[in-house]
Amino acid sequence: MTGAAFSMADCAAAPALFYAVAYVPPSPQHGHLAAYIERLMAHPSVALTIDQARPYFKFFPGRSGLSRRYFDPDTV
Repeated sequence: MTGAAFSMADCAAAPALFYAVAYVPPSPQHGHLAAYIERLMAHPSVALTIDQARPYFKFFPGRSGLSRRYFDPDTV
């Protein structure tokens, strides 16, 4: 959001975008948004949070829309 550095804006965007893509994945015409989400989810602090939350995704209301990689880290 604010350039190459990871910022508070990225921290604020991560949860909202995580939930958003579980319900409505970005369409092909939103390639920049999809790429941003991928970079955001790959950031070490966000990836760690996702890893620590993995046991609880089975309770997530939007779990049917979550990518398999959130349940199994070896899935790409």
